[in-house]
Amino acid sequence: MQPSLCWMQFLPTTKCKNLTANLSVNGSVTVTTTSINNGSFDNCSFTQTLTPNTFGCGNVGTNNVILRSTDASGNTSTCSAIVTVKDVNAPNALCKTLPFM
Repeated sequence: MQPSLCWMQFLPTTKCKNLTANLSVNGSVTVTTTSINNGSFDNCSFTQTLTPNTFGCGNVGTNNVILRSTDASGNTSTCSAIVTVKDVNAPNALCKTLPFM
């Protein structure tokens, strides 16, 4: 019986694409691995993680992220992408009525 190819030393192939993400009205956005994945593959099942994957007001502009693929044998590969975070929400000004003197 031949060993399963899944247990051999084949590294996953991880492919990334850049992304533009808009902050929510709460000032944050979470990016999923599927948003960055650009056709990654392996000869068996694999999982992916994205670091970092959460951005806030302090991250407006370009941010480097790493997409990591790990297969059932523990083999890993990575690629990097750029997440451009935009704040597209207008500010909400709150005014206070001042008493006349």
